[in-house]
Amino acid sequence: MKKIIIGIIIGFISFPTITLGGTFIASLISGKSTKDAVQILVGQVDSLIGRVGTLEKNEACNFTDTALSTAQMQGGTIGSYKNFDELISQIILERDGEQDNIKRTPPDEKTKLMWQSRLEKVQLLKERYLIAKSKCDDVRTAIIEEETIGE
Repeated sequence: MKKIIIGIIIGFISFPTITLGGTFIASLISGKSTKDAVQILVGQVDSLIGRVGTLEKNEACNFTDTALSTAQMQGGTIGSYKNFDELISQIILERDGEQDNIKRTPPDEKTKLMWQSRLEKVQLLKERYLIAKSKCDDVRTAIIEEETIGE
């Protein structure tokens, strides 16, 4: 019964979308030669791809702004870390049972596994951060170049 209801809901949502999309395309290219219609559609697709690229780059910049604080929460150690390397070093010290380079009682296996899991999460976030930072730096460089050219 659930599947039937879900199917009906999807039908109600998708049918108008497909119909309106087809109507939009038809009105966009009606009365045009095939060559003109293809050029119009290519222009629309290029515009859409450009917008998606811009959104991805903006998302990358937003991620770089919050990545370290997110990593601290997932790493289970919140402090005034300036970068990922400091945070990772602290998690390794916790995992190995050291604090301020002073050996403590070695942690039990369960605690070690917990810190190892946190370390792996933070390392993955660091990798994502570096990729996002690269995209974001490209955007910022392009903006600076545009401003320089405009002056």
